[in-house]
Amino acid sequence: PFRVYQRLAGLGIHSRNKYEDSTVVTTRSDRTAKYEGVTLVKIEEKDDSLQEAIDDLTKKAHWLPHYARLPFIFGIAVTSQMLEIFQLLADNSVLRVFSSSLTSLSDRWMCVRAVVNIARTLKFFIEQKMVHRSLKFDVWHERKRKRIRLDVNFVEVECRDSNAFNRMKVFYTATGN
Repeated sequence: PFRVYQRLAGLGIHSRNKYEDSTVVTTRSDRTAKYEGVTLVKIEEKDDSLQEAIDDLTKKAHWLPHYARLPFIFGIAVTSQMLEIFQLLADNSVLRVFSSSLTSLSDRWMCVRAVVNIARTLKFFIEQKMVHRSLKFDVWHERKRKRIRLDVNFVEVECRDSNAFNRMKVFYTATGN
């Protein structure tokens, strides 16, 4: 059912244990779905322990500036027998919004309906421009009067307008940032 919401919402392909901006350093969600480089769905899979999958969702989640306009992102905890869907909130808490067994065909159908609703919600977030795009590392990003390059340890800025650059320099020097 994971591919269902992904296609309906226009999200990128799931990554499996890949680096993602929205995880705590050195941790990775088992699967993710992204839009414009921003993770909107995190999935944790465990063989038997649903609680372990839920714990991983909360342990690996980190609220980023990309999510500033969003009320939540989705987290899915799944085992061979159960699937639970959560809202991952800005205060790093989780709110369970769906729970189902995966043992019968009717239970699995309920899960498909739930992920279709995830897709509807994500499509709304995207259409309402509630997702801030992620800037890629080690690439120059062009803006009106400047170029920006991000690295894990620094930000490099080239300003075409020296007055704007001097204002930024004074501001950041005064604030200590």
